[in-house]
This record gives sequence, structure tokens and C-alpha cells, in this order.
Amino acid sequence: MSDRTMTPAEAAAILEVAVDAELEQVERAFRFQAQRSHPDRLTAASPAELAAAAARFDRITQARAVLREAEAERMRRVPGSSAYPPGAAGRGAGPGTAAGP
Repeated sequence: MSDRTMTPAEAAAILEVAVDAELEQVERAFRFQAQRSHPDRLTAASPAELAAAAARFDRITQARAVLREAEAERMRRVPGSSAYPPGAAGRGAGPGTAAGP
């Protein structure tokens, strides 16, 4: 794997999903691809085949991380959206929250 950062388009191609796929689709595709290429599933493989499977598994894992970050970035840009429901951030996090003991 090179040091170059994977783009969301490259990550989507690896997982065979759309670039703007929802997180559930990304996770489903990741699990499918991971099961197919996980090195532990290749019991009768040569060392070269195991190395290739490990590299593919690493790319699949990186693709998942790239698409998850892209989804999180989209959510941060949508006005009024949040990864947390209102008031879930804890005490003093917003209007109407308890000021303390």
C-alpha cells in the first residue's frame, strides 16, 4: 500500500458501493468483502497468497474508514444535523440543560 491517501471514489470502487452510499450500505459491503478476502479464511494458501489477501484486507479496511469519514463530514456540513440527538452531549451542553449541582 502506498502512502497516498485513498479518495472516497477509490474507496467506493473497492467496496463496490456508490460514493454517497449510506453508512449501512458501506458496512454491509465491508463485511461481505472482508469475509471473502480475510487471510484467516485461506487455510491452504501459500505465503504469497496470504500476503496478497492481507494486503487486500487492509485496502478494504482503509476503504471503509475513508467512506465512514466522508459520511461523517457530510453530516457535519448538513445544517441542524448531528451525530448526537439534542441534549445528548451532557450537562451544560446547550440551552435548557442543568447548570450543575
